[in-house]
Amino acid sequence: MAGSFDGEVISDMVQLAEFTSWLRRSSRNDTCILVSQKPDGKPVVSMDRIRKRVGKRVSVTMLSNSVQQSAYKQLGTVNPYNGSIRIFPAGDGWTTDPRLARFVRGDLPVAEFLESVGEQLDFALVDSVRRSMAAQPRMSVPAGSWKASRRDVPNPSPVVEESSGPRLADVRGRNKLYRIDMAHASVAIGFMMRRSREVPCILVSLPADRPEPYLDVDALLDEIGDDAAVLQIVDHETDEWLNSRLPEQLRAYDGACRFLPPHEWRIGARLCRLNGSEDSAKAVVRLSEQVLDAAYADGYTVGGDAVGDDGGNPVRSVPDGATRAKVAMIVDDAVYADTGDRMPQRINAVSAVERSGVPVGRLVRKGQSVPVVRTPDGGFELVPEWRGSSEALSGYMPGATIVGVASAVYSDMFVTTLYPALDGAPAVEAKVHGPELLAGSGLDPHADLRPIIRKGEAVALRVEERSGNEWLFSLPSDGDKPVPLAGLMDGGPAWVDPSDAFAYLKRLRENRSLADMPLDELLGSIDSLEAARDTVRRLHERLRTVERLNRELESANENLRRSNDGLRKDKRGYEKAQDNTNPLAPFTGLFPSMREELDWQLQAQSLLQFNVAERMARPLDEWSYMPGFFDSLEECEHGDMSRMSLLHTMLFVLMGRDDLNGARTHRLREGGGGDDPDRLDENGNYIYRVNVHGQYRLHFTRDSEHHVTFRSVGTHESELR
Repeated sequence: MAGSFDGEVISDMVQLAEFTSWLRRSSRNDTCILVSQKPDGKPVVSMDRIRKRVGKRVSVTMLSNSVQQSAYKQLGTVNPYNGSIRIFPAGDGWTTDPRLARFVRGDLPVAEFLESVGEQLDFALVDSVRRSMAAQPRMSVPAGSWKASRRDVPNPSPVVEESSGPRLADVRGRNKLYRIDMAHASVAIGFMMRRSREVPCILVSLPADRPEPYLDVDALLDEIGDDAAVLQIVDHETDEWLNSRLPEQLRAYDGACRFLPPHEWRIGARLCRLNGSEDSAKAVVRLSEQVLDAAYADGYTVGGDAVGDDGGNPVRSVPDGATRAKVAMIVDDAVYADTGDRMPQRINAVSAVERSGVPVGRLVRKGQSVPVVRTPDGGFELVPEWRGSSEALSGYMPGATIVGVASAVYSDMFVTTLYPALDGAPAVEAKVHGPELLAGSGLDPHADLRPIIRKGEAVALRVEERSGNEWLFSLPSDGDKPVPLAGLMDGGPAWVDPSDAFAYLKRLRENRSLADMPLDELLGSIDSLEAARDTVRRLHERLRTVERLNRELESANENLRRSNDGLRKDKRGYEKAQDNTNPLAPFTGLFPSMREELDWQLQAQSLLQFNVAERMARPLDEWSYMPGFFDSLEECEHGDMSRMSLLHTMLFVLMGRDDLNGARTHRLREGGGGDDPDRLDENGNYIYRVNVHGQYRLHFTRDSEHHVTFRSVGTHESELR
């Protein structure tokens, strides 16, 4: 890999600048794996192991922690960190579409990490192939049929294969039926994407709930013979693997079949959906017709109809006597327009609003010219000229991000209305299947859509394929800008508000459940007995999960309570031990009374605890005791209250300092309520409470002359009435 950074460690700013410049080149032909270091300076696995795993297909470069911050500034959100890696495809496509830079987490076990590297590399390589093929000029199907182009080839083979390794010929059955398993899945991808493929191809997927396809493959072969190659997926593991790696235009899922014309699979591919075995007969007829269309040039149209003949909503002709008026303003539901009179006239738009089902603000806008007719009472009524749906949706082409309204939501699909029904013309609707929408996104393709998509909300979707009434959508990016949305009348606003159309993407990435849904919406999403059973089953599983988590949380809380009790006990024991080692301890019990002992201890502790400057700045206030103070002190010391903690607290009170850590001095209230009045002593002074330690509190008063009276020592509630 001449000219690449394969095997190098980026450890200084000069190397980093050269590497990022190389990484951004359109001419770069190498796919690059950028490996980051963990906080300890090591990768999850060594570069040699990664290079051995990926072979010579890509270059492997390591990013040192010493340049991590600068690398983040240059690469942004695609910069790997903490042992994770990023896989950058060939070229510079990732600079405009960061999703192309595949990500592998650094907290995975080593075996799973290496496996994920291989899988994500396959994703990146498929993307590179798809992009390179998309960049090539499109080619029309040659004149005549693909059969005619092979008349001189005696025994055509659907694919030219390597002499070693898996071959499609190994799994060939009747006619051109190939039963695809995991060993031959990569070969099948290469065959389907090959530009030189001269035969049509049909990919037959498996339903999620059964080991056999809905399609009667034998009946299909009876109809088409060897005019097309049929790739039948034989197990669900292969089905999921192919669905996660194939481009959107090639995927088939949940029992559907994908028809791919010869030569150019990107143009004219069709998805044939089957909801059960009862749909097989119709699917055989449809697939057979598509094979015949490809086999005979006169019946084959490249890409199909872009818009399709859906009848559209016909433009309403303006009745006799109608005139045009210019909308001057919209106030709530009222429209005012200039009709030639001196003042704007109110225009009755009730009928138009009822027929369209959208509010007036989504029907007309200020400055719009609209047709109106005069009513018998002398007023005016709006007579809308509806746009045809084909005209309104002409910009909704592959690659565009569009906005519709979710009109019905079920567990595995929802219906989006792209254009409403107007005056008898049907609405333009599309079914959006969950596995189809989520395939390749890294999210669970079988996620329940009901907690994610809300009925009646605007939903943004990216169009991947459109043919007639058939639509194929994928998830848009948060930063995508929708194409100009359809208006119901010329010059009018979009008929749906797109401002919250991307909101469902956030819910999609969250852990949503059916329990998050309003009950009425949940009941409305159940359309069969089986759906009801499935819903009850999911809710029951959710309930069991919540109960299990609650039990685990209660157990953890109980362990924390026991641990906290032990810590509090140890803390009290430590504080009592401090009393025994304090310089004042030998003098305990040598005084005639508890009062004299406590007075002496306060004076002595003041000398030990504060220097001369502090004592001069804050001399001790005079103090006294209530008659019951020493009884409360003796009772607390029979417990586990520390005398030293009490002395520290009393000194801070006498010095008038409120900065004792954790003291929380505050007025005592008459009761436990926040609105209860402050409590006063016999002389009308406020009673204060201050923390000693643990559950113990010191209660005192201070009069206007700053004389402090210590009332009692007790627990938190001891002074409450």
